[in-house]
Amino acid sequence: MLLKLAWRNLWRHRTRTIIMTSAVALAYALMLFGMGVGDDGHTRMLREAAEAAGGDVLVHGAGYWETRASDLVIEGGDRVLETVRSVEGVATAFPRVLINGLVSTSADNQPVLLQGIDPELEPILHDYPDDLIAGTWFDGERDDPLILGARLAERLELEIGDRVVLTASDPEGEMTRALFHLTGVLESGIREMDESFGLTTVRAARRALGD
Repeated sequence: MLLKLAWRNLWRHRTRTIIMTSAVALAYALMLFGMGVGDDGHTRMLREAAEAAGGDVLVHGAGYWETRASDLVIEGGDRVLETVRSVEGVATAFPRVLINGLVSTSADNQPVLLQGIDPELEPILHDYPDDLIAGTWFDGERDDPLILGARLAERLELEIGDRVVLTASDPEGEMTRALFHLTGVLESGIREMDESFGLTTVRAARRALGD
């Protein structure tokens, strides 16, 4: 009886009912749209954070995040890499050597976070090759290649082919120096990164640390 009465009252004033129904439907649609935009933004933020950090899961030497010292390494890194790749659900794993050091030229000395990467795998995670404004991505012609952020290269007054000396700590904590040649200049659009960022190959980074 109550349902029949309610249904009859709804259509007694058709215009009012249509307006109210449309308002509720529009509000609900806007709420769903807002939730969708929020979820998409959150997902993008997480993805960009993971890309900036170097991946969804990071494996470092014990105590690395406390000091970020270059002498904290993972023993048997190649074996660990293969173990991680064998885990179900892992798309791929990237080897990386992180070196906090100092790059020097005849013009200046500047701090650098140098990353030794696998040139074939890294573009899966980052679009670094698209950010090059000079030189080339690692082509295998040199065994001491170096790509630097645009602002860092400018401060060091470098041109493609110039020599750069890296000073850093080796795994034993001793100071070591290694020679690199500038093969590329990268401009990410992020000021902090362009002022202190560098890339080389894993092999060259390990050799620089005496590994």
